[in-house]
Amino acid sequence: MTGSGKAAGVILHIDGHRQELVVVKDALQGTTRTSAPLEFGRLYPDANPLRQSAFQDFRFYLRKLSEEEAARLPVEDYVAEVVQNRSRRGPKTNFIRSAIFYFAQRDEASRQLKAQISPLNEELDRLSKDGAIAW
Repeated sequence: MTGSGKAAGVILHIDGHRQELVVVKDALQGTTRTSAPLEFGRLYPDANPLRQSAFQDFRFYLRKLSEEEAARLPVEDYVAEVVQNRSRRGPKTNFIRSAIFYFAQRDEASRQLKAQISPLNEELDRLSKDGAIAW
C-alpha cells in the first residue's frame, strides 16, 4: 500500500504466490499509529497468540514488487546463503533448492518447457472430458 488510503492497495504473497484478499474496510482514515504491538496471526488482544501460525519472515517494501520479483523471493535469498556458505542445511538440500531456483528463474529452456505444461493440460482435459482417453 503506497499511501493510497485504500486497503485494496495491500498485496500479500505467501511463498512467492499472490494471495487473494477480502477487503472489509477500504476507506482508511486517520493515522495507522497505535499503541498495540504489530503482531501477525491473531486479533489484539487475544489470550492465545499465534496459536496455529508459523512464520519465517515478513517483508515490507516501499515500492510495488513485480510478480516475477515476488515469485523469486522464497528461493533467491536461500541461494544467496548457499553461495556465501552461510546455509546450515545439508549439501543435498542446498543442491535441490539451488537447482529449483536455477531452472525456474534462469534456465531459458526449462522456462519454455514449463510454459507448455498448462496448454497441454488444458488440451488433455478437453480431450478427456467425455471419459478416459483410450490408447
